Amino acid sequence: MPRMDIESYLKKIDKFTDNGNLDQAVFHCLYLLRQFPKMIRIYERLGRAFVETDNYSGAINTYLRLCSAQPDNFLNHISLAYIYVECGRIENAIIHCETANCLQPDNPMIEKDLSSWMEAHSVTFSSDDKLLLEFSAGIRYYQNKDYSNYQKYYQEFRLVFFL
Repeated sequence: MPRMDIESYLKKIDKFTDNGNLDQAVFHCLYLLRQFPKMIRIYERLGRAFVETDNYSGAINTYLRLCSAQPDNFLNHISLAYIYVECGRIENAIIHCETANCLQPDNPMIEKDLSSWMEAHSVTFSSDDKLLLEFSAGIRYYQNKDYSNYQKYYQEFRLVFFL
């Protein structure tokens, strides 16, 4: 097999996915991950291929890895939320939708989806849920580039929850 640079290989995988050759796309993603196990762009393509083949177990695993590697990536959290809905795991979907809502608090679509899922399944987040409130506050400080308050928040958050 002739040598191919990684960008060309990723484009080849994209063509497989776009043309409906999803099994080949998955195979090539898994092949590349053996050589480049930390390359986020491969996981993104693998996650898409898993979703399009209705392999929700593989998609959940892939998107959980993406959320772990990029916790502030809105698209990964909302993708995982929708995958969880397809699997009937609404509580997990709500958690990731709430995280996406914290990342983009002014996005009306997320607020609408979150509200409807919570109502449909009688799931509520208590206002006493200190972890969720603290997490949301920290993300908002960071997004607003209020780094002095973020630094104070981070120190207090670590003391309360992790020590």
